[in-house]
Amino acid sequence: MRQPFSQPSTVGRIAIALGGLSLLATGLHSILRGDYSYENWWGGLAFAPLAVLAGAWIMAASVFPTLLGNGGKTKERRRRK
Repeated sequence: MRQPFSQPSTVGRIAIALGGLSLLATGLHSILRGDYSYENWWGGLAFAPLAVLAGAWIMAASVFPTLLGNGGKTKERRRRK
């Protein structure tokens, strides 16, 4: 049986890390300008400190996949006969 979230490939993990980096950089850029919010793609306000935290968590989860709960393969129980 497959796990709900299987391990992403190396290319997938790099893409996830780059997405997290862009989110983190956008939030940091806004904070360093002195603003606590910025306009996102759709024109709504985004809270910059939350973007920094989310970007950092996404980057950490791409490096350490056990944060997502899908680390190593679990041992299946064997039925006793």
